[in-house]
Amino acid sequence: MAKINLLEKSQTSAPRSEKTSSLTYKLKLVYDPKTPIEDFLTSVENYGRANGVFDSYKYIAVAQAAMSATSEGMELQCNIEPEDLSSWESFKNRCKDITGHSRESYEDIFINFRIKDRRPDQALAALTLAYKRARLAGSDDLRESDKKLIMDQFVRGLTNPLKGFMKMHLPTLTFRAIGAFAERVSRGFDLDKESVAAISVVKTKTEEKASPNPNAELLNAIKALQGEITKANTNQGRHYGRKSLFDAKKLKGFCFNFHVKRNCPRKAECTY
Repeated sequence: MAKINLLEKSQTSAPRSEKTSSLTYKLKLVYDPKTPIEDFLTSVENYGRANGVFDSYKYIAVAQAAMSATSEGMELQCNIEPEDLSSWESFKNRCKDITGHSRESYEDIFINFRIKDRRPDQALAALTLAYKRARLAGSDDLRESDKKLIMDQFVRGLTNPLKGFMKMHLPTLTFRAIGAFAERVSRGFDLDKESVAAISVVKTKTEEKASPNPNAELLNAIKALQGEITKANTNQGRHYGRKSLFDAKKLKGFCFNFHVKRNCPRKAECTY
């Protein structure tokens, strides 16, 4: 028991370990032209902070090193002039201008927002990012007025019936909850569409079995009548061609025309 108390006392009195500057974030940064330039610049800042670099001017060197890993990055650096290297903010703005990701381009994305085939939560995240890059500085937080603008534009870019439903509930929703709420409602509408489609298919199949096609019946009747006519004509042809099949001697005096053709030219003088 004494050993346990001594151990607990030593753990309590031991000084807590502090983070040291030896901790480094070794993930290799590479410039990818397929992603927005802002994502790359943000990763440079995060990389610097994770490695204890708080001098933003040094971020330029980190960014240039990452750009040098690809040919597209080297081409980007060729358009950066000495005055763009005076500060990290100047460097970032120049990179955005070169790649076409200026504030104006993100303003267009925000104003012309449409959900298209994206899920509501994904579309809201993209809309919020476009708003921040168009109207706010990198470190600025969203104010309540900013959140309201984003929510209004988000609902405006939806499609019915989700759009109409969200308009009714917009006054009661918060910026934090609107994305998840729209996602749940959207899934509900999707389930309704699937149910209606399934019911329609079953109904169509039932109707097809219950009511026969009148055109098909008429066609069958016509075919049957044509068959009877063909059969009658065939029999008539055979009837007129039977003369060679009969032996007159076997009639034993009876009239061939009367008994076979049913039409004797001798009429009343026929001997039968």
